[in-house]
Amino acid sequence: MDSSITIAAPAQVVLAWIADPKRLPDWLPDLRRERDGVLPEDGLEMHANGIAWEFDPPGAMHVTGSGDVATLTLTLAGDTAAPSDPTERESPQDAAMNGITAALRSIKSHIEAAGGGDPVLSTEGVPAQLYGRTATNDPDI
Repeated sequence: MDSSITIAAPAQVVLAWIADPKRLPDWLPDLRRERDGVLPEDGLEMHANGIAWEFDPPGAMHVTGSGDVATLTLTLAGDTAAPSDPTERESPQDAAMNGITAALRSIKSHIEAAGGGDPVLSTEGVPAQLYGRTATNDPDI
């Protein structure tokens, strides 16, 4: 099972970001759809244009692109996952795809956001971008 997302950054920037083991907390909990699990400290294998891993859930990411836009594809070895909330109606296939989508969106938001990070969280001292306008303290703009 796989899915792709475009990221407004050069492919080499995206590749460097996903290959950094310190970035696992930024996307692996979304892929696993859990916040309290123990994360592996290593286990990423670099490839020419991506990474692969054997820890749960096993998978790989592949980066392509030219110029300032990259496409990141995340592939899982399996096509099912346990639903993250047993009270929701979610098939095992939907659970896996929802995890992939959440991980890809997290990576995109971290790479594209000013200063890095999830756009839901505040980044001290960095102007926010809302509806195509830069936030500013100047009321005349």
